[in-house]
Amino acid sequence: MTVPALKLPDQAKDEARLTLFWETAQLLRHVVAELPDIGQGPSLRLRPVFPSSAHTPGSTIVDLMNASVSSELEITFQNLPEPLFERLALRFRPFYANDEEINFLRVLNVVSQFNEHLHPWAKERRTSWTRAVFWGSMGMPQQTPPVQAEEVIRVGLYSRYFHLNSEQRQRALAYEKALGAGMFRIALVSSVWQRANIVIQVATEMEDHLVELGIVSAEAVTAAKVPYTQPDKISLKLVGGPGAIKAQELAEPGGATVDGGAAPAGP
Repeated sequence: MTVPALKLPDQAKDEARLTLFWETAQLLRHVVAELPDIGQGPSLRLRPVFPSSAHTPGSTIVDLMNASVSSELEITFQNLPEPLFERLALRFRPFYANDEEINFLRVLNVVSQFNEHLHPWAKERRTSWTRAVFWGSMGMPQQTPPVQAEEVIRVGLYSRYFHLNSEQRQRALAYEKALGAGMFRIALVSSVWQRANIVIQVATEMEDHLVELGIVSAEAVTAAKVPYTQPDKISLKLVGGPGAIKAQELAEPGGATVDGGAAPAGP
């Protein structure tokens, strides 16, 4: 199937933007591939205490909870150790921060602005981005201070990871006091992980358009699917002798060479 040519607001500038978006998304993909799958959701464990009258055939979990004398519901979430989350946050930030060229919502606007056939697609991805935030999906009750969805990521990242300032740190501490440090941590980890996967999804869905524009090669797309490994060591080889790059002493200010001789005349 032929891919419709992508019309961009500023063709040259936006082609460079989309190339950077796709290449940076590949780095994010490699990080996410090494993380536990948070998308499986929390595990639940219910410990009810029932009166004898509650044991009736076909009772649902809700029926049993309502009929119990007491009950305890334990919800376990997948967390990320700090070093792993720091890697994820580092790669995610260019897609989240408002002043970044490849901010996710900015890229969606650039791609869809002059391409009417992509409007429904862009709308769905924006909706996914909004709903990916932990608090929205959990339906948490009113808290003090009130929890705003975007603040989970903004306060979490900017209080401990990027552009640290005392105001954001105090806001984070207030949330941790009201909600519990563990709950706020899970909200941050879950929200960043979900949105990172949406970035990767969009970068993959754009590949045919980028190849059609000629700004990403089909070979690069294929190579990006191969698992990436960072070498433990990097070796540099220096070659000497005739024809190789020759070292030359730098002249000191005033025309004298480092060893006190006259500086060479001319280039």
